Amino acid sequence: MPFAIVNNLNERTSTRSFIDDPHDRLDACERYTAALRPSADALVILDAVLRRTNALVPQLINWAEESTAEARLVLKYPGTTSSVRGFTVEPASSVRQPRTIFFTRRDEDKPCYVDSFNALYAPMMWPLVCPDGAPPRLREMIFPERRAAGALLDKEAKNLQQATLALLLQPEQNANGTFVYVPTPSPYGLPHLPVLRRFGRLELMGRLGDEVMVDRWLSVLDARLHTVAKEWMQRRMLKNFDDADADAADAPETERDADAERRGTYLPASVHGTPRFMRHNCGNALALLRQKNTQYLFFITVTTDISGDWPEVTSRLARQNPAAGSKHAWQDPFDRAALHAEAFEAKVQAFLARLRSGSIFRNLGRPVAKVEDGVRTYTYPMTTVGGGYLICAVEDQDRGLGHIHIAYKPANAPKPETWNARPRPGQPMPWVDEVICARIPDEEMLQTFRMVLPAADARELLGVCRETDGAPHGKYAYLRGVSDETEVLHPDLVADFGYGLSADGSYDHEAGVAALLDRLVRLVCGTPRGGTPDAPDHWSLHPYKQPGGGKLIHKHHGGPDVPDSWCKRKGHQDCKDRYPKEASTYTHMTEGGFLNYKRGAADVMIVPFNPWILLHFTSHINVLAFSWPNHPRTQPD
Repeated sequence: MPFAIVNNLNERTSTRSFIDDPHDRLDACERYTAALRPSADALVILDAVLRRTNALVPQLINWAEESTAEARLVLKYPGTTSSVRGFTVEPASSVRQPRTIFFTRRDEDKPCYVDSFNALYAPMMWPLVCPDGAPPRLREMIFPERRAAGALLDKEAKNLQQATLALLLQPEQNANGTFVYVPTPSPYGLPHLPVLRRFGRLELMGRLGDEVMVDRWLSVLDARLHTVAKEWMQRRMLKNFDDADADAADAPETERDADAERRGTYLPASVHGTPRFMRHNCGNALALLRQKNTQYLFFITVTTDISGDWPEVTSRLARQNPAAGSKHAWQDPFDRAALHAEAFEAKVQAFLARLRSGSIFRNLGRPVAKVEDGVRTYTYPMTTVGGGYLICAVEDQDRGLGHIHIAYKPANAPKPETWNARPRPGQPMPWVDEVICARIPDEEMLQTFRMVLPAADARELLGVCRETDGAPHGKYAYLRGVSDETEVLHPDLVADFGYGLSADGSYDHEAGVAALLDRLVRLVCGTPRGGTPDAPDHWSLHPYKQPGGGKLIHKHHGGPDVPDSWCKRKGHQDCKDRYPKEASTYTHMTEGGFLNYKRGAADVMIVPFNPWILLHFTSHINVLAFSWPNHPRTQPD
C-alpha cells in the first residue's frame, strides 16, 4: 500500500481550509470556547478574506462544491501500514523521499504533487500564514524617508532556507510599510504600563505559529536530505569505498557503513543526528577526557523554566484579546514554545560564557590581579582556557522542555593542594562544598559560598575599591565606614540585585540577608525547613497532594520512600535517581565511587545545586562533581 487516502479531511488538518465546506467549519467551531478558537464572526471574516485575496482558493475550493468529484488528500510514505502517517520512523542511515502532499479527484486519477520544499507548499498547507496564496517573501529593510509612500519592497527568496528565515524573523508590516506594534507586559512590574513591541506573523499565531515553524524547518531538512540522496552526491561520497583496503582511512568505518554502501544510501557526519555524527562527537569527547584528565570533573544540567521566573519569556507575550478578561487577554506561555526555546538558547550561551571565564562561581571565580615584570594580568581560577574543556549535549525532555547536559573541566584547580588529591572512600572532600550545595539554604550556606563575608574581604575583591586611595566605588558605597570584622553581603549581591539597600540608599544587613535567604529558599524548595533543631522537618518528607514550590527538590507525592510511577526504575520499585539520599555531616565518596553530599535529615530530597548559578539563571540547574578515587582497584599494576 504505497498511499494512504484521507477522504473528507479531518478537522485537525490545516489543509482543510481549501477542501471541506466552510459552513461546516463554522458549525464545528461552536464546540470550542472563545478562549481557544476564534468566534464565528471572525471565521466569516477570514473566509471572506481568503476568498477575496488568495489566488488558490477559487481553484481548490471548487473541488468540495462539485457533485461529481470528491477531493482527497493523499500522504505518501514508504512501506505499508494499517494507519495513516505523515511521518515514518526510518533508520538514520537511510534517505527516503520527503513528505509529499497529493491533491487528487476521483474522476481524475492523475495526482498533483506538492513536495514539502516546493514553493507552493507553505501557502497551501498554511493558508492563514500566507493569505495571499504566495510563498513567503523577503522585505527590504530601508529607512522610512527613502521608502516610497505606500510601497512594500518585496523580493523573491533565493532558496527555501532564506524563505523560512524570512517567515520566522521578519516583523510584520502594515500596507504603508509601518511596523505592527502589539502591547506586552512590562518587564519592570508595571501592569498599567504595557510595552509596545514589534512582532512577527508566527509569533502572533501562538501554537499554530510554533507548528508552522517546526514544519517549515523540517521542509528545509527534507530539501537537504533530498540533495544528499541524489545519485551524483552518493557517488561522490562512496567513490573510495570500492577500492579501499581494510586499514585505509577511507574504508567503511563500521558494518553499518558497509550496509549503507550496498543499499546505495549514505549519510555523512555533517548531517546532524546520524550515526556518524554521533560517533564523531563521542570520539572527540572521549579524547578530551583521556588527554586532559585530572582528579575532578563537573556535570551540569540546565533545564528550561516554565514557572514564570524568566522575564525574557513573560515580557514578550502579546495582548491579543483585551475583551476576553484578564485571564485570556494575553498569550499563555505554553502557546509560545518557540519563545521558550529562544530564551533557553540565550540563557545557555550566557551560562557557557560564564563557565569558560570561571566567573559564575563568585566565591572562587572572581578575577585576581597579578603583576610580573611590570605587566598586570588577570587570572580566573575556574577558567577553561589553558587545559579545560566543555562538552555539551542538548536534548528535549518528554514534556518538550529543552535542556542541556554539560561536562565542565576547569583548566586549573583554585586550590591545587586539595582539589588534585585523589580521595578515599569515606574521606572528607571539603572542596566540593565550595562549589555544590545539597541543603535547604540557611545562613551557614551563605557563609560557605561567601555570599556573606567580612567587610575587609569584600573590599579586597578586584574592582570594589580604587587602587589610589582604597575607597569603594560608587555602587559599593555601603562598604564605607564599616569595620573590617563586620559581616556584609557580597558586593555583587548588593550591586546587581539590590539586596540590603533601602529606598533611601542606606544599607540594612539583616533585611538584605533575610531577603536573599527567602529568594533562595523559594527557588530551591519553596519553604524553609521546620520542626526543631533536634528534629528538623520539611513538607517533602510527607505524602502530599499539592507539592510546595521549588525548582531543585525531587518530588515523591506518596512520601520520600514511595516514588511516583514515572520516577521508578524499570522493573523495580525504587527511585531511578536514588532519592531519598543519605543524610551525612560531610561530603565524601562512597565505596561505589559516588559522591555523598553534605545533607541534614530534612535535606534528603534536595537536588545538588550552586546558589550563585541558581540566583542568576533561576531555573532547574543540577550541579554534580566527579572525582577519581584513590582505591586499590583503580591503581595501576
